Amino acid sequence: IKKQYKTQKELYVTPIIIILSALPQIIITSSFACTELNSAWQRYALLVSYLFSFTPQIFGFMIYVLPSSSYKTEFINTEIGRKLFRIKTNNQNNNRTNVLLATKQHKTRL
Repeated sequence: IKKQYKTQKELYVTPIIIILSALPQIIITSSFACTELNSAWQRYALLVSYLFSFTPQIFGFMIYVLPSSSYKTEFINTEIGRKLFRIKTNNQNNNRTNVLLATKQHKTRL
């Protein structure tokens, strides 16, 4: 099962995120279905849950492209993808270098 999940994780992750982001709106809308929204917190809760349901569309790149291995490799092959991943790897290499230098300096002090 783990092997199947790793090979097809984009088929599981994306629908789960969409369902989880829609749940607050469904729950709050159902609970306030036939009532008048007199309190301000009820209106704000309904508004926030409505806006929260749009997060999959707002963060579509992170939800659809990055979990998918085929889409991610295609994105890395584009010019923008190469620049972004080069910046990411440079930052990781700099962090590793800083950690190594700090440990060497600490050892020389002892």
